[in-house]
Amino acid sequence: MGCRQRGNRRRSGSQPMAGPHASRAVEHGVTARHPNRCGMHACCAQGEQRTRRHTMICRKFGWFFACTALASAALAAEAGSEVMEALDKHLAAARAFEDGQDGNPLLEIERVVFAMPPDAKLRDAVEQKLIDALQSASTDAGKRFLCTQLRVVGTAKCVPALEQRLLEDSVSHMAVYALGNLESLAACEALHRAMLKTGQLAQVGIINALADRGYEKAGPDIAALIASEDVRVASAAVRALGRLGGADAVKRLQAARDSASPALAADIDNSLLDCAERFLSGGKATEAADIYALLEQSARDPQLKLAALRGLLLSREDQAAGQLVQSIQAADAELACGAISFLNLVPGQEMTKAVVRLLPSLPDARQVLLLRALGERRDVTASPAIVAALGSGDTEVRVAALEALAGAGDASALPALLQAAAADGPGQPVARASLVLLNAAEIDRELLRLVDAGESAGRVEAIRALAGRGVADAVVPLLKLARTDNASIRRAALETLGKLAGEAHLEPLLQLAIEPIDAADQPV
Repeated sequence: MGCRQRGNRRRSGSQPMAGPHASRAVEHGVTARHPNRCGMHACCAQGEQRTRRHTMICRKFGWFFACTALASAALAAEAGSEVMEALDKHLAAARAFEDGQDGNPLLEIERVVFAMPPDAKLRDAVEQKLIDALQSASTDAGKRFLCTQLRVVGTAKCVPALEQRLLEDSVSHMAVYALGNLESLAACEALHRAMLKTGQLAQVGIINALADRGYEKAGPDIAALIASEDVRVASAAVRALGRLGGADAVKRLQAARDSASPALAADIDNSLLDCAERFLSGGKATEAADIYALLEQSARDPQLKLAALRGLLLSREDQAAGQLVQSIQAADAELACGAISFLNLVPGQEMTKAVVRLLPSLPDARQVLLLRALGERRDVTASPAIVAALGSGDTEVRVAALEALAGAGDASALPALLQAAAADGPGQPVARASLVLLNAAEIDRELLRLVDAGESAGRVEAIRALAGRGVADAVVPLLKLARTDNASIRRAALETLGKLAGEAHLEPLLQLAIEPIDAADQPV
């Protein structure tokens, strides 16, 4: 109602209200002193009338709604009863099901299980029926099917029934499938117990399930299976330890590494890498670095060595620059080229200076990769060394240097870029693109200066670069160049004006069109 006092009580000293609304006013807590508090304004009175009508409707139809709800519940209960009766019938067929028989009973069971409402009692009843059916099933096909259904609705209650099936070779894989999905510690414990008793094929699935669940308590027993004569079990155990991680797993993997077969040793190295990654992501850089160093030095797989190098750069940041320089110079070309790709993992100008000092001494193929990496690094500290690489006798090195200047070049690189842009050859389009992409300070201002300096071909390229860069400040000086005697410069200026000039420059442009320096300029 919104009022603190309700019923027929009234405040001390107040007078009863007269008129037909008095009883309702008292019911709503309205007094003569406060006639507007609870709706005696006209619009509020209308609201009061609507409230009365609503109350009457509720009283009139309340029993109807209540009866309807009870009837619905009864119908639901009846439907649930019918479902359970049908389920019993279909489960009887599932207990004795053989592959190749009519699968409709199984489809009906699946329909019930997968459409199960969030009714705890009903779910519990269905789960119990599935458990009973699994325990009394007479065929392997039936048992496998029932395991899949318990995977959907099963709880800790079904663990004992599923655990019994872990020791049956033809059913165990589906029991593992079901237990691995149950959010229950009891499921992990059941898998752990069975792992030590079941056959080798089932062991593989159980080991994987325990690793997926992150059940570290099984770690020592999983580690013992590295010595299994079955290579599948041994490999699964090694991989599981990598997924479980931790110092104990690392210790056991390292202990098995030297005596392992080449195939198993590769699995061990990969699992050690997994452990290192877990350490690094968990803030244990020292533990991670020890593993990375071991793998970088002794792993047989080149890709694994590269992954270990990357980890070293991230886990030993104070030694990263020296480590990277050493790796770039390595005799192993694959390792060296991979190391170059990690350049941006190590920030700072000192790292840039260290690698540009190496540049002239590296083989051409590594120079190309390093130049591209420097361009991506976008540190203009490298600009002089990159310009120097333009003097290389190898075409690929020169083109890579021109490309790198787009990211790492500064204003001092402009003369070299303009010269390359003016010369025919494979580097010309790259140089022109770099002139447009240069992002260092003072580039636009320096280009404006260079349109009036140097050789004609270089000046033309500077004008074209201004157009590509969209430098609006170039319009005024270009209007002057549009009347120069040098035809190539004049026409380049006219072309660029067509891209940069605006409405404010319409008059001088019209004048150029009406009175061109050369009639051949008019089409431009």
